[in-house]
Amino acid sequence: MNQIKLPRAFQEDLAALRELRANRLKASPTLRACWKFVEQEYRAYELRYRQPVLLGKLKRLTVPSARLLNELYDRRISCFGYIQRLRDSANKILQSCPYCGLPGDLTLDHYLPRSVGLFPHLSVLTANLVPACMPCQRAKGEFYPGFSKALRVRVIPPPATLHKSVLERPARSVFGRRLAGKARLAGQSRVLHPYFDEIFSTRMMRLVDVNGLKVLAASNSFYRKYRLVNFHVSKLRLAERTAREINKALDYFVASLQAHEVTTIGDAHRIAQAELKTAYGANRQGGSIDILVRHVVADDPRLLGELFERSQASPGELTLESQVVALNI
Repeated sequence: MNQIKLPRAFQEDLAALRELRANRLKASPTLRACWKFVEQEYRAYELRYRQPVLLGKLKRLTVPSARLLNELYDRRISCFGYIQRLRDSANKILQSCPYCGLPGDLTLDHYLPRSVGLFPHLSVLTANLVPACMPCQRAKGEFYPGFSKALRVRVIPPPATLHKSVLERPARSVFGRRLAGKARLAGQSRVLHPYFDEIFSTRMMRLVDVNGLKVLAASNSFYRKYRLVNFHVSKLRLAERTAREINKALDYFVASLQAHEVTTIGDAHRIAQAELKTAYGANRQGGSIDILVRHVVADDPRLLGELFERSQASPGELTLESQVVALNI
């Protein structure tokens, strides 16, 4: 499996907001004023996450609405209890980070940043909440497709003396023809979305030799998304972060061939297929570097041949000398 399963549907997220609207809270009038916009954004998220800048104005929110929607993620409200359940179950269900494929402690990352000036209305949308490790979150930061300082929405707090009707006017976004051209170029670069993109697939990723080690790189076979995958690898620094895990998995496969006393390339291929099935059985949700390496070994005859030759090579002699005797092992 190359992508993790979306835990909830958009309708359930909308139901949580409807429940919040129905409650007698001080924030109800503010939420009611932007309800139609939030509902439209939720339903269009699967298209909007790729190039949010090019689909029109990013914000039609007042400052109070943007702040409220941003704070909903941190508030402990019963209708948003699924956020805490998703956070708690991330490490139980997933055994590796969906962004990098490495094992580690996972927390929730907002694929589109929930900052007040960016996408506060997506702070509680499940499709925008991705389990991720801290190194990936730090490397990603507040980057989003079409990211540019000039394209950020300027939400300016109005004076307190203004009339209520003025406060309800939407905050305008900086979006013009000149910036649209830059957005088209920037929109080609984005971090892959674990819910909608097949990140750990042999069509998307490959292993290349760098200084005698195998490292992760974008695959040339899937040329339509080569730039996209290459940006994902470079932005999250996957080549240097995953090198140790990749070569560790390859060494383990060589040791497995030696333990089974494999003498033919056909037997090596059968063992590679068996270990791939074992890896899928242990990690059915999402992908991982270990599964990707086993996929490449099973599908790439050249790499399988290299590992088979390593397993057939006789171990070198190690000489231990002391003052009394010399042992040849």
